[in-house]
Amino acid sequence: MFVFIFHKVSYASTCVCLSNKREFPTFSRTIPSDFFQAKAFAQLVKHFGWTWIGAIQADNEYGIFGVQSFTKEVVKYGVCIAFTENILSSYSRTALLQIIETMKRTAVKVILAFASERDLYPLMQEIVRQNITGIQWLASEDWVTAARPSTEEFFRSFGGTIGLTTRKMAIPKFKDFLLNIRPSLDSVNNLNNVFWEHIFGCTLRLKVESFQQNVSDTKICTGQERLDKIENAFFDVSQLRMTYNVHNAVYAVAHALHDLLFCEKEENKTIKLCGDIARIEPWQVTKQLKRVSFVNQFGEAVYFDENGDPPAAYDIINWQLNKGVVSHVTVGHFDTSPDGGSQLVVDEDSIVWSTGREVSTISDLNTIFKCS
Repeated sequence: MFVFIFHKVSYASTCVCLSNKREFPTFSRTIPSDFFQAKAFAQLVKHFGWTWIGAIQADNEYGIFGVQSFTKEVVKYGVCIAFTENILSSYSRTALLQIIETMKRTAVKVILAFASERDLYPLMQEIVRQNITGIQWLASEDWVTAARPSTEEFFRSFGGTIGLTTRKMAIPKFKDFLLNIRPSLDSVNNLNNVFWEHIFGCTLRLKVESFQQNVSDTKICTGQERLDKIENAFFDVSQLRMTYNVHNAVYAVAHALHDLLFCEKEENKTIKLCGDIARIEPWQVTKQLKRVSFVNQFGEAVYFDENGDPPAAYDIINWQLNKGVVSHVTVGHFDTSPDGGSQLVVDEDSIVWSTGREVSTISDLNTIFKCS
C-alpha cells in the first residue's frame, strides 16, 4: 500500500496548477487539466465567431486558473473579455447584484462561467429571480450536468447552455458487479451494509440487536432482498464519467506495477516474474507511470504527458428542454492528440440556443464593442 501513498493518480483534480512538476513531481491524473478545457472553450468561441465575452470565475484555483488559461487562448483570436467577475457560494447578495449589474452594463451576450455548481448556484438563483434571459452561457464541466439547476424553472434563463464534460463510457460487467453486492451479517460497520439499508429502507438485524432497538418498530432487512428489482440511478452504468476516470487510474497503476514485476525471456518471448513487489520503491512506480502507454478495452489511449496529464477528451453538452425535462444533449466533442494537436467537432444543427431557437447568424450573439 505504500506505493499509493507516495504517488497520486487522481481521477477528479483538474486544476492547471497541478501540472507544475516542480511543485507536484509525483502527481498524475486521468482527468484532463483545465488547461485543455480552457483551450476547448477558446476553440468553441473561435468556431462560432464570438468576439465579446464575459467571464465569471470561482474565487479559487479552479476558477482563477481556468479563466486565466481561457483568456490567454482567446486573445490570440482577437476576442475581447468584457469583464471577469469572482464568485463563491459564501458571497453576499450585494456582491451577486454587483455581478449582475456588470452583466447588464456591458450588454454581453456570451458568458463563460468557470465555477463549481455549489459556488455558482446562488448567482443562478438571482439571475432566475430577475428573469434575465438571452445570454448564451458556457458551462465548465463542474456544473454543466449538475442536477440542481437542471430544472424547467432555471431553463428560462439558462436554456441553451453549452458546456464541456469528460467523456462518458459504459463499463462492461460493472452492473453485474453492483448487482452482486451483499451485506455482511458479521459486522455492523460495513460499507455494503450502509448501502443495503439505504437502498431498501430497512435495518439489518445485526444492527438492531447491537443497539438494542425495538424490533417491532423497525423494518428488518433479511439480506436476501433483490437488487435487480430496484429502480435506482445508481445501477445506470451507461453514463459513467468519473467512474471511467477511476477505471483508467487503476489500470494505469496496474500496468506500471506489471512492467516493474514482469519481464520477457529473449529466447522464447515468454513473460516471467522478475521482480519482488515487497522491494519496489515509490520512485520506481513514479518513473514507470511516466512511461505507461496502453489502449484500454474501449479502444482509447491511456498515457501521461511530461506534466502527468492524460490526453483530453470532452463531450460538448447542450441544455435542451424535452417535455418539461432538462436534457444534457451531446452535440459534439473535443479531443487532443499526442503530437499536441486537437480536434473540435460540433453538430450545429442539433444545438438549441439561449434564444430558444436556431440562431440563423451566429453573430446575433455578439455585441459590437472595441477592445479597450
